Amino acid sequence: MIKSASLNEELFIMLVPNKKSLTPILNIQQAIANHFNLYQDQFYPELHITLDRITKEASQQAEEILASICSTDEPVKILIDSFKCYNLNNKFLALKLNTTDSLLNLATNLHHELEKSNISTIENYDNWEFHITVASTNFAQQQLPEDEFIDLCRSLDGLPKKISTTAQKLEIWRPTLDPKEKVVTSFELM
Repeated sequence: MIKSASLNEELFIMLVPNKKSLTPILNIQQAIANHFNLYQDQFYPELHITLDRITKEASQQAEEILASICSTDEPVKILIDSFKCYNLNNKFLALKLNTTDSLLNLATNLHHELEKSNISTIENYDNWEFHITVASTNFAQQQLPEDEFIDLCRSLDGLPKKISTTAQKLEIWRPTLDPKEKVVTSFELM
């Protein structure tokens, strides 16, 4: 089992998908956020795939690793399968991903390099589940009531949502919704 993230101590390595194909997901995300009045200032969580986590002190070292990883010419394919609810300490609704070869290769190579440099904070990476978060209470201005979250999950959990896209960027993020504060560094992908 993967240990929960420490928002005060970690930065996050994010794969940012091309959003052109994700309009239906963005619409669902906005509808959920507005219905439950989740986020302030209309900052929604940007659709992303968390690939790894690092200590805050390791950002410069991680930037060098990301720069070398991003030199690949292979596009990273992202295949979305269905909605999935996670009811852990922090409730969130996510899109389940099919693990494509290109996504797995990128993530595995990245984790291997971060681990070799002793800066990844994830143990048991084999248990890592690739997903795209649509709604989360991590940065919400109010928590979703348990019964409403359960109802939302019942209506969406397992619902097929087949979408194919590619990764656009590989970035290091701070744990915030504010787009001006969030991105530490960004690398364009194919």
